[in-house]
Formats: sequence, C-alpha cells, structure tokens
Amino acid sequence: MEKIFDIAKDKEQSWGTLATAIDGNFNETFDEGYLDYYESPVLVTEGGYYAANGRVSNSSSSSVLHSKVEIPSGAITAKFENIQAFSDGKVIVNFFVYGVWSRDVIAEVAGKLSNYEIEIPEGVSHIGFNYRNTDKKNCTFHINKKSALLKEVCIKDNSITSQKLSFSDNILRGKKWAVIGDSFTLGGGVGVFEDGIYEGENKSYPYIIGRRNEMDIQRLFEGGRTICTPRQKNTELDWSYNASRNYLTYEGEDRPLALYKQIAEDVDYITIYLGINDTHLIGIGDDDESYGVNVIADKGTIDSTEITSFYGAWNTVLNWLITNRPFAHIGIIVSNGLGLDEYRQAEIEIANKWGIPYIDLNGDERTPMMLRSTNPTICDAAKNARLNAQRISSTNQHPNSEAYEYESTFIEQFLRTL
Repeated sequence: MEKIFDIAKDKEQSWGTLATAIDGNFNETFDEGYLDYYESPVLVTEGGYYAANGRVSNSSSSSVLHSKVEIPSGAITAKFENIQAFSDGKVIVNFFVYGVWSRDVIAEVAGKLSNYEIEIPEGVSHIGFNYRNTDKKNCTFHINKKSALLKEVCIKDNSITSQKLSFSDNILRGKKWAVIGDSFTLGGGVGVFEDGIYEGENKSYPYIIGRRNEMDIQRLFEGGRTICTPRQKNTELDWSYNASRNYLTYEGEDRPLALYKQIAEDVDYITIYLGINDTHLIGIGDDDESYGVNVIADKGTIDSTEITSFYGAWNTVLNWLITNRPFAHIGIIVSNGLGLDEYRQAEIEIANKWGIPYIDLNGDERTPMMLRSTNPTICDAAKNARLNAQRISSTNQHPNSEAYEYESTFIEQFLRTL
C-alpha cells in the first residue's frame, strides 16, 4: 500500500501506529453505521450523496465522493484540503450528533478547488462530507485536537485510505520538554508557523517536533548562548557574547538563579545543544579568529568544576540536573560547528562520564551528519555537500528550513529513546 504518512514540508506530521488493514464494501460499511479506520484502500462510491437520514442516495447527474468518518474523542476541528465545491458553490458536511444526522452548508465557494476548516460541535461521533469530483479526485481530511493531528483521511483516485494515530503509543504527546540551545536551536530566516499551538514561532526543530506531538516546550535557547560563564567581559567580542542572559550557568544580581536551575520541576525531557559560542569565548571559534584575541574562558579538564571552563560548566550543569531532576529524561545533542574536533570529543566524553545518552550531529553510525561537521572520519566531499545544502546562504552558515525539517526527524526519535 502506498504510504500516506510520509514526512513532508509544511504538513502536520505525527508518529504512531496504523490501524489493522481492513477491506470491505463501502456501502455495506456505511449502512452498518460508520466507516471506521482503514489502512487498505476501500472503494468510495461515486454518483451519490448523503441524504438527510444519513444514508447514501444515488445520483447519475453528478460525480460525488463521499465518506463517513469516526471522530476521535476530544477533536475540535476538521479541515478539508483540495475539495471541489458543488456547482452551486456548496460543500456539504453531515454531523452525526446524538444519533441524528444534521446537514449543514460550510462553504460558498463555487467552481474551484479550495480548503475548508470547521469546528466540530459537541457530541459529534461521525462526520460525512460530499463534494463534486470533476477533474480532481484527491483530497485530504484532517481531524485535529489543539492542532495535533489525530487522524488523516486521504481520498486518492476514488479510493479512501486512512490512518489513526494511537496516542497510547505516542510517548511524547503532551510531555514537557526543556530545550537548551543557541542560534542553531532558535532558528532564524526560516519562517514562522502561521497557526497552531506554536503560531509565530520559528520553524526550527523544537517547534516542529512540539507541533507534531503536542508537547509543552520550555524555551531555554537563545542566539549566542553558552554553557560556561566567562571570567570577564571582552569589549572586542560581539555584544551578544557579553550579555549575561546568554550564559547558561551565570548567576548574579540580574539573575539570582542560573537558567538551568529554572527548568520546571515537572519536566519530562531535557536536551542540551550548546558549544559553538563557548569556543568563541575560549578563542577557537571557526567563524572569525578575532574572537580569540582576549581569551575569557578555558577548556578545562574532565575533572574541572569551575563554570568559567567548558568542561567545568558541563560538569556543574549535569551534576545539578541528575540530582535535582532525577527522573527527567536527559539527552545531549553533540554540537556541530565547534571549530576544533577536540570540543566535539569533549562533549562525548562528558556524556559518557555522567551516563547521559547523546547523538552526534557531526555524524556517526547512528546519526546523519549535519552542516559544519568536525568529525575527522568523514570526508571533505561529504562535509562540503552537507554545508552547501543545509546552510541559509554562503554568508550565513546557520541551518536552513530544510535542514531543520531533516534533523527534526532523528532528534525526535532520539527523544523517544531516552
């Protein structure tokens, strides 16, 4: 069967299990009361429409696709895409409410393909819909709850396929995720979501994953963020590296409690994706050698505890998290773009020291390589190809929108393994 739930740009996506494949006659199924969840194609009758009693009436004068779909509990909207309206400009939706069919006009758009979204009244158990099928035989019908896809029904070439997301199998749904990161997490120049629970937020990996799974994201990411706190300010550095708001471990008069200590007590997942800006403070940043003219932080050693060093800040944060958020699922995203590979190795060493799972965005046997990899085992041709494909431009080497969509899939899978 053709897979209808492939990951695609600008589409709602969800993880879940498909219902058991069922074959059956559409009219017989309809007469029994409802069309339930299907994985296998089921023939959809043409030349018919829903009568007021909810049964199918034949019509030789028009070509109409129709179906009746069960509504999951708690669904609040239904969205129809690529629907051809009746010649009189009406798309008909039938609600089955408390055992009685109602017939409502939801649109007055004649003679063109369009999209419609409606609210599902309280008590609705099934929806049936009719529309003229002339030269367009494909449409998609979404049922949503708080903008998280509950079910998708696709009509393609006069056949209907459907799949149901079983939330009992989606361990991420509704969970709280504290996301720690820098501009590679924040995103920029990649557009924002125009609707849904994260309307107005950047289309970067945390919000892409959050929308797919209806997660509650605690934002602890900001452009320029570091894990260590420099010993002093450096006037020769860009302003963002002198902003105390950008130091994860900083505590002072303007921030009595370090950012990592502000992670919600009821957090379910924590990920840390930092390091690029720390290397600028230490003086080995790969963007501009001038960042190192006045070194204000150190690499330290695996045993360091001072927050002015790279190792020390990591040790401090992970020690606190394990002690104070003992049942949170913690994961480290080993940063790409660190300039020198020894800092990639340092993050892996830290993860192993504290028993924290990690994925390496520089590429390894488990994780696809992202742009600006420092992994020495990967050839330059592959690194250059990734860089050219995934950067915003030749002058902006931050991830582009396609890169965020791409990495969101395996970062999401990483969350599921924690």
